[in-house]
Amino acid sequence: LTPDTTVLELACGTGSTAISHAPYVRHIHATDVSPKMIAICEEKAAAVGIANITFECMDIDELNLPASSVDALMLHSILHLLKDVPGVLHKSCALLKPGGILISSTACIAEASIIWRMLIPPMHFFGFAPYVNFFTQQQLENRITEAGFTLEHVWRPGRYKAAFIIARKTGEPVPPTVLR
Repeated sequence: LTPDTTVLELACGTGSTAISHAPYVRHIHATDVSPKMIAICEEKAAAVGIANITFECMDIDELNLPASSVDALMLHSILHLLKDVPGVLHKSCALLKPGGILISSTACIAEASIIWRMLIPPMHFFGFAPYVNFFTQQQLENRITEAGFTLEHVWRPGRYKAAFIIARKTGEPVPPTVLR
């Protein structure tokens, strides 16, 4: 990220990541579905004097930005909570300028401990957990490359930790397929 970078962060939560990166970029457009989270974001940014972030309450599906309009797109701790991962990744590719980067940290629930894999479905059924998409790190990497990205850096700090991925938009997405 450089001083002339424009960044889009989807599902920004309380805004900590956007606020941390704001001093190093031109502008960040950070979105979240929760009005309470956006209010927290705005309070935190104001408290530290950060003015180059636009916080907006919206669902990912409501995002309506021009194609090739951002240099970097951050998707932290959200892809595993989406039903349409390929759709979001394809939309992300379209929003990025040629050569733009996708930065993601994603829980690969299909590789989580057996306890979590067994507990999540009933917790979701009874309303104690959100929808959770079960995929492996390899399946996530496949989805990202199918969406038109080249993986530049992939790391995972531990067996049950999130996968961290930096990918560059390098081409046109291929049609989505069933997770392999």
